[in-house]
Amino acid sequence: MHRPHDSSTASNHARLGLLASALCLFTAVACAEPIDVHVEKTGDLIIVDVKATVAAKPSIVWGVLTDYDHMVDFISALKTSRVISRDGNVLQVAQAGDAQIGMFHFSFDTVRSVTLVPQREVQSHLIRGDFKRSDFTTKVTSEGANTIITNHGEYIPDRWVPPWIGPSAIRQQTEKQYAELIAEMMKRQSMGNAQ
Repeated sequence: MHRPHDSSTASNHARLGLLASALCLFTAVACAEPIDVHVEKTGDLIIVDVKATVAAKPSIVWGVLTDYDHMVDFISALKTSRVISRDGNVLQVAQAGDAQIGMFHFSFDTVRSVTLVPQREVQSHLIRGDFKRSDFTTKVTSEGANTIITNHGEYIPDRWVPPWIGPSAIRQQTEKQYAELIAEMMKRQSMGNAQ
């Protein structure tokens, strides 16, 4: 006699979990502070600084930021992403995809050396690919119930970028990428809370 009740309760919990997940997916910005992106272009060098506050556990934020083998599932610009070698906390990561900057589409294919300082920092350095240079450092810190992501990157494209595109379009593309990352973080956070 209790089986229908148990099944119904489990079904309701599952529905609530899916609903919470969907709400956070569609309101990722509402689940976090605005994504602050600053882009500066000096000659060929592009400098990008990002700060985002996420209402998710640091372990979940870290898990998404370093989930290279599944990043194509939640970053729309990526077509392929995989860890091709691992030596302790040093990885080689191959990624390829297409990025839209303004009206222009740019394909990219890179291999990066990624050094992990678990739960705290990701250092990324270009080994080869469609940039003359690319170095990024992402840090994860806690602040109360929130997690703070800060990122500093410097890169030089290996192709001509039309000057009228400028920092504004690069900032929009970066904001989109971080919104997708945060949506995945909020999805995983809500799934964890529903269990």
